Amino acid sequence: MSLPLVKPGGLMLAFKGPDVDKEMAGAQKMIGILGGQIDTIWSYSLPDTEGQFSLIPIAKIAATPVDYPRSYSIISRKSAD
Repeated sequence: MSLPLVKPGGLMLAFKGPDVDKEMAGAQKMIGILGGQIDTIWSYSLPDTEGQFSLIPIAKIAATPVDYPRSYSIISRKSAD
């Protein structure tokens, strides 16, 4: 996720596909931990495609904790446990 790289007061735009509800259910907690806040989700469709897509503006309202972004070795070690 790119949110740790956004400065407080900034905005990240996340482009999501048809499974936005499932993705957001899993990401909501981490977005808050990383200092983000979602106010709205815009849905749209594209010509000659199936399904709905979403654009999600995520406002950076707080600084990212010092523990993030984590290095790949820490993520790998945690996944192995």
